[in-house]
Amino acid sequence: MRMIVIKPVWFIALLQTVHQATCQQCQQETVGDLTWPKASGGENVTVQCGGAGEAIRLCKSSGIWHSDTNYTGCTSQVLEDLYIRTWNASSNVTTLEEISRELAVKTNGGGIFYSGQLAQCVQILQVILNAGALNTLSGTVDTTVADSLIKNVLDAADNLLNAELFASMWSNIHQYKDGELFLTFLQDLEGFGENVTSYLIRVNHQPLKLSFMQTTNFKSIYEVLLDTSIDVSHGFPSPFTTNVTIPRSVLSSSPSDPAKNISIATLVFASTVRELFPNQTHNSRILVDAQNISSLFVSCNIYPQPTTPFQDFVEIRTPNENVLPNSTCSYLQYNDTESVWKKDLKLCEKPIFHIEDKTVTCKCKHLTTFAVIGSYNTRGVLPNGILVSMVFYLVIIAATFCLVLYANRNFDSDRASLVLCFLATLFTGHLTLVTGIYAIDNKDACRAVALLLYYFQLSYSFWMLAQSVQLVLKVTYKTVETGTVAQFCALGWITPLFVVASMAGLDLEPYGRGNHCAIPLSNGVIFALIVPITLIGCTNFVCLFYAFYCIYRLKKTDRKCLAQMNIILPNIRACLIIIPLEIIEWAFTSLSIDFEFTVFDVLWALSVFIMGIFVFLFYGIGSSEVVVEYEKHFGPCCWQHKKSSAVHDSPRPGWRDEISQISQFREASSIMRDMDSIATVTGNGAVAGCSGVNNGGLEPDDVLARGKELNEPTGLTSSSLTSSFMLKTKLKVFPLRKNHNDQPAKNHHQDNPR
Repeated sequence: MRMIVIKPVWFIALLQTVHQATCQQCQQETVGDLTWPKASGGENVTVQCGGAGEAIRLCKSSGIWHSDTNYTGCTSQVLEDLYIRTWNASSNVTTLEEISRELAVKTNGGGIFYSGQLAQCVQILQVILNAGALNTLSGTVDTTVADSLIKNVLDAADNLLNAELFASMWSNIHQYKDGELFLTFLQDLEGFGENVTSYLIRVNHQPLKLSFMQTTNFKSIYEVLLDTSIDVSHGFPSPFTTNVTIPRSVLSSSPSDPAKNISIATLVFASTVRELFPNQTHNSRILVDAQNISSLFVSCNIYPQPTTPFQDFVEIRTPNENVLPNSTCSYLQYNDTESVWKKDLKLCEKPIFHIEDKTVTCKCKHLTTFAVIGSYNTRGVLPNGILVSMVFYLVIIAATFCLVLYANRNFDSDRASLVLCFLATLFTGHLTLVTGIYAIDNKDACRAVALLLYYFQLSYSFWMLAQSVQLVLKVTYKTVETGTVAQFCALGWITPLFVVASMAGLDLEPYGRGNHCAIPLSNGVIFALIVPITLIGCTNFVCLFYAFYCIYRLKKTDRKCLAQMNIILPNIRACLIIIPLEIIEWAFTSLSIDFEFTVFDVLWALSVFIMGIFVFLFYGIGSSEVVVEYEKHFGPCCWQHKKSSAVHDSPRPGWRDEISQISQFREASSIMRDMDSIATVTGNGAVAGCSGVNNGGLEPDDVLARGKELNEPTGLTSSSLTSSFMLKTKLKVFPLRKNHNDQPAKNHHQDNPR
């Protein structure tokens, strides 16, 4: 056999071939003024920028350059020197005015090439905004320099907010450098308005209105009000078409001059600012979707800032591009990158859209930076899978209700009556959920749906508690007799009504706000639902386990009553099964509606399907009333077939009559013993039960003939009379059989005397 020997040189060449095949290389490429050399796959390549600093780009393992390049390291020495000058100037108004003028020119197109240089400009402007130079000026100073400083600062800010020039650079900053830089810049710009209006008060300045209307990306008004007899209204012409109305009740006197009113600072940002927010497709530290912002940014402030909410609403009307589903008036949270836009469900009304002129109105009881936030991806309707499960569930509940209603059509069973009330509540509550959960277009209707869902969820729990309490009463007093259900109706329907009314009276705002018509899990009001459900659920389980314990004790103490008490066992099992299923179904419903995750949708649909089946099994065909009704018409149920099959196969003639007589005789004897026990109980404290004492020698015939007389003086319940009448009836309908052999013999004796 011949062996193949691979020389080392050929082995190395083979490895190189495999390496080249599995690890590609990026070819040399020129982008803008930067040339990227050839690089191996998976390598981060650094290239010197045109000014100072370095740009970084990834060569992917597939041998293709990454589409995004990190330009945040590309800086400018000129801007670095300008930043040092700004920092050293402190609060020198003249120096800061010069720096702000240079910055306005530098940012006016053509002077900024990389995102790193844009970040330098923003940092310089932030130092000026926070320097507090305007706060050092007094009424005797020449305001020309200060006015020029304000103008230059606003011009520079307007340039930096120009999406047409710097949108891609801002995106690069969000992705590679600092996602919070944009938020802190907007926050500092908003705070600068307070400094401006404070300065206007101190120097008794005229309103700064017209001189700053030339900016492109936002418009601004700063003024000191002298008349509080009317509401303050600021309007801006097209293309901003924005109007801000501040009620006079919000205004107060200036702390420095009580004769003057509060100072107003209004900044209206253009729609281009929206495009500067980071996109979720990039690796940004700010979790926000720019697609969800449909209106302009409107930033309003008054000086000094109130510490409590306003009594009246501030009204802001601004252009709105699209009417997005589930839109809310929201405000910007500068210090929370996990949730930049906060839905103001308490101090803001739902937005009012004006289709005719494509504007939207927000009414809020505080001032800050507002925008209308919607959700393109919010479903607005129930998914098809959940809708099918809910329809199946409603059909099953309706079928179970009809089945129990037919079995209890005379309303003889209080257990079945409570089940009917519970099923009716389940059906109505889930029908309200299906038809109204996304009725968000009408605020009042949505709020009504939210309150109804809150009420029905509590009502489910209270009806389960009613069933548990009823079962405990039955096993405690050892009776299955029908009682009133009025008190249980009060527990199941009236008690949750008081709870909901009390909570809504304390705070009505959270109901029917946001993306759906239900209490949001993120709102504190949800604990007004969770806490009662938890307490009621625990109480239910305690009651049901106690009922099981009582029936278990009957096996040892009173076996005579055990057969009678076994009738309520199906109801106990039904409650033990349905209670946790109902809680699980509510939990998945809330999670699916709030978070709209597919996994929660699947779990919700599955829990609804399972609960519908178990309700039908335990409250429907497994109910003792339904079983009795079935046996009445069709004979023993299928699971009792084996039990009676031995008798069913007996070939002896006349066996049915004899068995009937024997069973009726035994039942009559049992009832007679019960009446024996009852007859000797004296006083008004006797309780209907299954066990008793000796009757004192009364004969059965006396008991049958004088049943009413015996029961009345002893204070017995109607159960004894019922037993007596039933016994009489049974003895009449099923008389004891006579001996067939005696009758012919007797007749024969009479006919043939000896």
